[in-house]
Amino acid sequence: MKRIIRFILLLPIFTLFACGNEMSRLPFAGKGFGGPQNQNENKIPKRITNDPIVFVHGFLGSTDVWSGARKFFLTNGYNVHELFAIDMGSSYENSARIKKLSEQLKDFIDKVLEYTGRNKVMIVSHSGNGLTVRKYLKTYGIDKVSKCVLIVSPNKGMTFGIFNVIKPNSPLIRELNTPTEEISGLKVLCIRGGKDTYFDRGYQMSPFLKGATNITIHDADHLNIIQNNDTFKAILKFINA
Repeated sequence: MKRIIRFILLLPIFTLFACGNEMSRLPFAGKGFGGPQNQNENKIPKRITNDPIVFVHGFLGSTDVWSGARKFFLTNGYNVHELFAIDMGSSYENSARIKKLSEQLKDFIDKVLEYTGRNKVMIVSHSGNGLTVRKYLKTYGIDKVSKCVLIVSPNKGMTFGIFNVIKPNSPLIRELNTPTEEISGLKVLCIRGGKDTYFDRGYQMSPFLKGATNITIHDADHLNIIQNNDTFKAILKFINA
């Protein structure tokens, strides 16, 4: 009952982040981002010196949650033409849906690579859609990804939430961790929040993966961790390493 109440209380927050399909707007301005977003940014030359970053929001989130991250990376060596976010919608009912979302992510990444002329992207994901990113990597491989960041991803499942697909021992969780949870050949950063109460009943370490760089942002919870400067700094350090 407490979990249901907590979810209901969060609904207004999630509603603020509702938005449309980014696929049709790449790389143009709209809800979320992909390329220049206003007249001043339209004047910025298209110089691509970094692998572009593709931000992937969590379940019931939207591209808007990455506004702070965008501002941070724009002031730390990135160009407006190198930062993108995909809208994953709000439907995550089963493994088949996650498979469909991984296909959409593939198409989005291909569009970003075409626009930027690069061979690889970096992926930064939040919460449940970390599983979508892992499904993409497991299905299509790592050839188009230089590095990957999974923020509070339920890699081994979580008991909190309304989506059965993220429950421990769900078909998707078993698939992604078989024969191993390790994402071989790819540099991966896994981040958990020290104040994240979504991972309970022994699943506090669910976001961590074997073979990855695993860190904790101690003063962050499940939601504000993607608005936390310490998170952004950790990602930038990992990218530049």
